[in-house]
Amino acid sequence: MTSNLDLASAREFVLRQKIRMVANEYTIESANGTLLAYAKQKVMALKERVRFFSDSTKSVEVFSFQARNVLDMTSKCDVFDGHGTQIGFFSKDFGKSMLRSTWHLECASGHYQGQESSQAVALIRRFADVALPYDFAFKDAQGNLAFHIERKMTLRDSYKVTIMDPSIDGRVVAALAVALDTLQQR
Repeated sequence: MTSNLDLASAREFVLRQKIRMVANEYTIESANGTLLAYAKQKVMALKERVRFFSDSTKSVEVFSFQARNVLDMTSKCDVFDGHGTQIGFFSKDFGKSMLRSTWHLECASGHYQGQESSQAVALIRRFADVALPYDFAFKDAQGNLAFHIERKMTLRDSYKVTIMDPSIDGRVVAALAVALDTLQQR
């Protein structure tokens, strides 16, 4: 079993998706392959809720995120620690996302905005039904790169997450990375 604090302080990790019939499963692993969290997301849920556990036995919930509304185009979600205390919030900027997806993340360390790094890939993804790798660069209010989420081209969805700002809680970024996988096409 891993500690909830391991992911909170992680600066680099990999998110991997396993597609199942009734739910998507995710593993979050450190750079050296240690399991940091396991998540399961129901595929056809009206109000998105994803719970993260210390391992696949699902005996200890370490954090979660939940949509504020049913079928919300802005994907407003709150992130909670394992005790139910809110530790962050993220949302999609629907207007800016028409041609290039833009997301906002707020947590104790500040407000961050991220956008698809490539305008060309963003446009191709919208007008052609093909799976392409993409990445998001999130910056703080001063314009400094705070963290980066990169979707890798693999058989199943895989994301490399790098956090440059040491004050950001990795659990909030991990929740956002899963949301990018589950909500990006909405």
